[in-house]
Amino acid sequence: MSGELNLDSRYELTKLTSENFKPSQFLRRMCAVELHKTKTLILQQNKKTHLIASYVADDDENGKALARDGFERLVVTAPTVHPWRDLSKRDVETAAKADGIVTYGGQESSEKIKFQSLMNDALELRQSIERREEQQIVEAITTGKVDVKVDDNLMRTINLNIPSANLSPAASGDKFDANGSNPILYLLNQKRLVSKNGGGNVGLTIMGNDAFDAFIQNDAVKEYMDKRNMMFGEIEPKDTDPEGITRSAHILGMDIITYDEFFYDGKQKKDLDLIPKDSIIMIGNGAGFKMHYGAIADGTDGTLNVCQSYVYTWIKNGKSKILEEESSPLFVPMNGAAIISRKVV
Repeated sequence: MSGELNLDSRYELTKLTSENFKPSQFLRRMCAVELHKTKTLILQQNKKTHLIASYVADDDENGKALARDGFERLVVTAPTVHPWRDLSKRDVETAAKADGIVTYGGQESSEKIKFQSLMNDALELRQSIERREEQQIVEAITTGKVDVKVDDNLMRTINLNIPSANLSPAASGDKFDANGSNPILYLLNQKRLVSKNGGGNVGLTIMGNDAFDAFIQNDAVKEYMDKRNMMFGEIEPKDTDPEGITRSAHILGMDIITYDEFFYDGKQKKDLDLIPKDSIIMIGNGAGFKMHYGAIADGTDGTLNVCQSYVYTWIKNGKSKILEEESSPLFVPMNGAAIISRKVV
C-alpha cells in the first residue's frame, strides 16, 4: 500500500494521520468530536430545567402549556495551533541518535521506510496537539474560559458556558484542611447541586494532589471510612485508564481519582501539573464533553478542510523539508452546569 502513496499529498497525509491516531489523554478520550465547516463556531448549548406537568381542573379541555428547556447560543472562533518538525538532514541525524538507525536488509522498500518515518513524526505532532487539547479541557472546566496566548501574550479570552457559581472557591470553613470541616458532607452537597442544576449524577471527582492529601488526612473523612471498613487505594483501575490515573476510593457513588499528568512550560523550562493541586473537579454525566474542530483553510489550493488536524509538507528556504500539522480545537461542554471546580485547600 505504501508504494502507492504520494507522501507529498496533503489529502493523503491528513487522512492517514487521522486513521492512525488514537487519543490517549484521559479527559480528551471522554470527548465526542464535532467537525465544522468554518472556524467560527455557532453552538447551541443545552439549558436544563426540571419541568413538571401541572394539574388542571377536571373539566379543563385545554390543558397547560409546557415550556421548553431551551438552549443558550455560543458563538466563538476556535484557536489555532500548528506545530512543525524539520525533516532536514541535520534534524534526521539528530533524531536517529535517539530513536535508532534504519538498517536496509532487503525486507522493506525505501518508500515504506520513508513513509513510516514520516508517519511517526506526524503522529508525534498530533500527540502534541492532543496534549494542548487536554490542557485546554482542564483550563476550561476549572476557570470557565480559555486564554489564547501567543508567546505569553494574551491575544483573546474565550468565555464558555460554565456558571461562575460552579467555579468559586470553597468557603474557608469548608476547606478540606480547615479545623472541623467535613469534606464528605461537602462533596455530597456539591453533588446534589449538580443534579439540581440539570447536570445529572456525578460519578467522577478528580482531586489535585494537595486536595487529596488534605482529604485523606481530614478527621471526618477518616471517621467515615473507618465506620464503613473502607480504605483508600483499593479501587481496581479500569482497563482504559491511561498512566497517571489513580482510582483511590468509591464514595457517595463517585470514583475519587487523582490525575498525575504534566505539560512542559518552555518559559519556565520545567514540567507543570496539569490538574491544579489545590482543587477538585466534579463531573456530572450530563456534561456532554465535546471537542470541536474549526475548518482549516489551505491557501495553496483554495480548499477548506474539515478535519481534526491538517497535515502537509513544504520546503523552507529551498532546502529544508518541513512537516507541519494545523488544527483548530476548542473544548465546549454541552451542559456547563454539570461541572463543578473548587479550590478546597
